[in-house]
Amino acid sequence: MPEAARYRRTPSKALSRTKQRTQTTGLPPDFPCYAAIKHHATVVEQVLRAAKAAAHRVGIITLSERPWVFESADKYLPGLDVAELLKELQIPVYYAPEHQHESASDEDPKVSMKKAAMAEFLQVGFGHDASSDGALNVVSIGDSMVEKEAAEATARSVELSKTQPSLCKTVKLISDPSLKQLTDELQILSSKLQPIIGHPRDLDLHVQSPEDLTAQIATLPGTQGRFIRVQGQVGLVAGFLAHHD
Repeated sequence: MPEAARYRRTPSKALSRTKQRTQTTGLPPDFPCYAAIKHHATVVEQVLRAAKAAAHRVGIITLSERPWVFESADKYLPGLDVAELLKELQIPVYYAPEHQHESASDEDPKVSMKKAAMAEFLQVGFGHDASSDGALNVVSIGDSMVEKEAAEATARSVELSKTQPSLCKTVKLISDPSLKQLTDELQILSSKLQPIIGHPRDLDLHVQSPEDLTAQIATLPGTQGRFIRVQGQVGLVAGFLAHHD
């Protein structure tokens, strides 16, 4: 994988500052930010459980190399056994560099890798469910344009319904958030996924702040008692635990 080695993930700015004082066993309880990071871990669990309750399938897709998700979670999410949680919720982790395919010469290789991983995630979950009962409803949440572009391309290429095109909802979170901003974003999403999933058309949210996320969701059907349920299969892909892409 000659290209993949270039895309090793690093934690978000707030968490990466802890690396020099962190061992593989995790952060010490006397670490200055420990309480905030432990709270963040609780919120990560909340949003993953909320996502699983709201969607037919949930997957984590990352540009990191195996086993970055679990190693970083062990270090930076104290009190949360991410491996056990994902096993319980049946949420797979896809490492996009392992799904590298030939791509168009003008296509960003990161988008190409994520697109291939997303397509496999959706096909594994829904490939045998094709029917005319409803469209594929793809929801992508992440902090870079890579998720947005990959999700939109994947939704166009993977169809379940013979009569209805796939829907694509993307939520572009803050690109380089502080720990508090990321925690606040996930806290909001943990209770506000249904209006996003239930939106009857494609959706593209670009978030500038946690308050902006709240304001944008408030304009959607379903937040004022007007919830519209979209018929079909919901696949939610995310890359928001504590890192970019």
